Amino acid sequence: MHISEADWKVYKRLRDLAQARYSQRLLDEAERLCRDASLAAQDRHRALSRLVRARDKEMFQIFETLRRSSAVRCLMMMRSYNLITDAEMQAFSPEVQRASEVP
Repeated sequence: MHISEADWKVYKRLRDLAQARYSQRLLDEAERLCRDASLAAQDRHRALSRLVRARDKEMFQIFETLRRSSAVRCLMMMRSYNLITDAEMQAFSPEVQRASEVP
């Protein structure tokens, strides 16, 4: 789906916000893992490495490249991860809102 210039500007702004939210979630997860005294240091390190690798793959899928042709699909993923609020979605045209609804 091709999105209008106005929707593209909204998308770029919200994409940056969603990326910051995703990054903060990862950092919060990593902090909890690092503080888990029930695990040995080497186990925490391995778990942290796995976590970061998994989240990096996920982040690439959600945000991939900044292209209009993939914006709606990426927006759907952002919504499915609760990275964009319903109130923020109101800034998009009705067409983009409908196209990016999460089933």
